[in-house]
Amino acid sequence: MPNYKLALDEAETDYRVIAIHSTIEAYDLAFKLNKTLGLNFCRHDDDILFSKSNECYMVYKNTEKKNSSLIYLYSNSFTEFRNDSESEELFNSSSYKNNLVPELNKADYVVRHFGDNKEIGDFIKSVSLLDDVNSCYDFNFLKLKSKQNLMFD
Repeated sequence: MPNYKLALDEAETDYRVIAIHSTIEAYDLAFKLNKTLGLNFCRHDDDILFSKSNECYMVYKNTEKKNSSLIYLYSNSFTEFRNDSESEELFNSSSYKNNLVPELNKADYVVRHFGDNKEIGDFIKSVSLLDDVNSCYDFNFLKLKSKQNLMFD
């Protein structure tokens, strides 16, 4: 009996994944990207929610009409603080941290950018020049094992 394998449709990979390392909040980063790059990031109506673990990741979408590319900005980390009455730590609390894209566990934000290579290169260069951004780089989409977490909207 032959074995069948499911393959990811290459047509769905018409975007690039960009990692951003920054210590500022998501709304502040979206504001600075809007101001500096002339974009229009707005908070998306729906965040990414995982009901089993109660994780919530913020999503911002570029709604600029004159720019042909579609850009999403995702918060990549979720931290939940839990009170443990049996814990011997100072404040009887522990924290649980998880990432939307585990392969980019050091990145604070993930961008899904639909556009041509020159436009994406300009975007990365411009974001890297922001004072509050420590680094910004393109991540190989094919190395992602958690692609389904970015399939949104």
